[in-house]
Amino acid sequence: GKSCTGCLYHSSYRKENGRNPLCVGLSRSEKQAYKGNNPHLEALNDEKRLFEFKYACLGYSVYKQSTPSGAGQDRRVELPACLGIEVNATLGSQKSSTACSSNIPQTPPPPPPSHRPQIAGPTRSDEFATRFFRTAGLIATAVGHNLSRVAGSIKTGLDDIFYPDRRRPK
Repeated sequence: GKSCTGCLYHSSYRKENGRNPLCVGLSRSEKQAYKGNNPHLEALNDEKRLFEFKYACLGYSVYKQSTPSGAGQDRRVELPACLGIEVNATLGSQKSSTACSSNIPQTPPPPPPSHRPQIAGPTRSDEFATRFFRTAGLIATAVGHNLSRVAGSIKTGLDDIFYPDRRRPK
């Protein structure tokens, strides 16, 4: 498996195309085998299949790498394990064909979403990715400026300590 420290994004589109989750931050291979024990998703793993999902983790996450030969074949939910802020949006889950006999009245499924007319332009996932990368770029730029400023103040502090007589006259 692999781990990501930073922001990790995964979606059904990436899974169908056999792509790994997108890591914006530090990514590295883990020696231990990945165990998908995410307690928040155990209910989803009970023979359910997902049509569409989007998943993000801000913090530390561990995921299993997808194999190129298994692209689009296995649609079982196997989302990364997350330590931090986790956002999971699942749409269109479908139960398996196993019947359940109980006396509890079952509620009818919600009506299908109304289809909006298609307008030429970016789709919702493209819009999310565009906003995500733009915001990540702005944050990275701000962090770079802050690091530069902190490094400058540390340098002047060390100069004052080691070379007290090389300062400007007051």
